[in-house]
Amino acid sequence: MGTGNAVGMAEHALEVFLESIAKKTIAYSPYNRQEDAPVTHLNVEDVTRRICGVQCKVTSANVLNGKADALPPPLRQL
Repeated sequence: MGTGNAVGMAEHALEVFLESIAKKTIAYSPYNRQEDAPVTHLNVEDVTRRICGVQCKVTSANVLNGKADALPPPLRQL
């Protein structure tokens, strides 16, 4: 599995999680839905930041290794 596959899987997992949090409740919590809880917002921010960081590192590595053809079209001009 390449880095692109792992990043894609992480993005999809986040997408599935974001779609499901409106329906989930948190046991023994004052929040009716998981999306209302501040801890959910912190976790989503953390995961999003990590995914973006990996994407940035992969893009930088591709540019440094001369694999600019593997980059999305807007980034090929770097």
